[in-house]
Amino acid sequence: MKQIDQLTSDESSSQNMNQLIRWINTKEEHATFIQSIIADFFLAQRIKPKKKDEAGRQQYVDQTLLSSKLFLQP
Repeated sequence: MKQIDQLTSDESSSQNMNQLIRWINTKEEHATFIQSIIADFFLAQRIKPKKKDEAGRQQYVDQTLLSSKLFLQP
């Protein structure tokens, strides 16, 4: 964060702005990768699908809805 403040506090040169954009893009790539790992883990390993009349169906629906809310929050 200090480096970002330093780059933006000085007169914004094109090189500084380019560095900021690269950092932001890298951060977004890492965040997307982490989201993908978490989604794969929960949806593939932790949340077991249940048929409509099977015991535990409501828990499955609740878990699926909760995981969707986590991924779709801004």
